[in-house]
Amino acid sequence: MEKDIAVVGFSFMLPQDVNDISSFWEVLRTRRNLMTDWPDSRIKAGALGGNDAKVQCRGGHFITEDPGAFDAPFFSVTPKEAAAMDPMQRWTLEASYHAFENAGIPVERLRGSQCGVFSASMTDDYKRMMAQDPDSVPRTAVTGTFGSITPNRVSWYFDLHGPSAHVDTACSSSLLALDLACQSVQNGEASSALITGSNLILGPTIYQLLSAFNFLSPDSLCYSFDHRANGYARGEGIVALVIKPLLEAVRDGDMIRAVIRSTGSNQDGHSPALTQPSPQAQEDLIRHVYKKANLPFDVTRYFEAHGKS
Repeated sequence: MEKDIAVVGFSFMLPQDVNDISSFWEVLRTRRNLMTDWPDSRIKAGALGGNDAKVQCRGGHFITEDPGAFDAPFFSVTPKEAAAMDPMQRWTLEASYHAFENAGIPVERLRGSQCGVFSASMTDDYKRMMAQDPDSVPRTAVTGTFGSITPNRVSWYFDLHGPSAHVDTACSSSLLALDLACQSVQNGEASSALITGSNLILGPTIYQLLSAFNFLSPDSLCYSFDHRANGYARGEGIVALVIKPLLEAVRDGDMIRAVIRSTGSNQDGHSPALTQPSPQAQEDLIRHVYKKANLPFDVTRYFEAHGKS
């Protein structure tokens, strides 16, 4: 129990207005799929000309809120600076605030603390869009569009003095950020940590790149562990978690949402192809993490797997 980590707060913004526990649970309970066609405000079907045929899907899982919506003054950001900020940065700030609020941690208590921030993302649609017209790039675009600035912006706003790092390991980014955050708390580098993950789809470029490699499902649906599997569907989301040592969470009377007994990460090594996973490497990691946690396999009642197929 000494090394166990408690999740004491969270917030999220997911597709189709799934923004709270009740709506999220309802989606799980009813097995509702949140895939829709591309919103006209993001990607207009037929607007790609001859490249339409090269986009291997028909939609995805989209947040319904306007990506331009942001309370800039609340976060001490000027309108010009806000316009230069990737919406993932803007919404990560909001999700962070709500996660700390959900944890019952007032802003005054955060200031000057050793709380670490570990953010994760793998796309840069907004930066790509800005680069299309170099003559109109805002002065603050360099701080508004780089993923590495996302955790720094959160640390700056809340005056957090713990580690502040961005993680991009493609699809595993958020889980690796959580692993690194847990290690930072366990080894005393951080007193607590905020972990954020974000992904937004603002244009067709990444769709075209993924389609060229046959990653995407023509149906824009994931059929994991199913004979119908034909690729994966892209989606959006902003998620934030607050963690701290379990013993301290119990001492402080925090609302404990979950307990993390162990985390770990590895790599597939030399598999048959660069993007082909190694079942053996994945089994080795699972066994390693269970051993670290001193847990038997037969007590596991639920597991969540990667959504690709």
